[in-house]
Amino acid sequence: MNRQNDLVGCDPARGLGYTYTAASQRETVWGAYQPAVGFQLLETPRGAGLTAFPRVWKGSSEPSVAEDALNLLRGLEIDGTEMEDPTTGEPTRCTASGDR
Repeated sequence: MNRQNDLVGCDPARGLGYTYTAASQRETVWGAYQPAVGFQLLETPRGAGLTAFPRVWKGSSEPSVAEDALNLLRGLEIDGTEMEDPTTGEPTRCTASGDR
């Protein structure tokens, strides 16, 4: 994934997490058919449903200790700060929710 144009988002109501290429890159790189992938959560511990779907980039945001991994599972950045939706700048636990 490329940090500049690949987005990660989720739809908690559907239990769906996904990643896709940002709109600004679609036509120039992929034409009419850009890559996307989704993951549907079928069952959750304690029936909590999907509460977060973090983005993890190989390298800088990869968890190295248990606390880092727990922060990601809570929908926070690896350092414990709130995640920010890259398209709106608003705090979120499900980044890039929807196709903007």
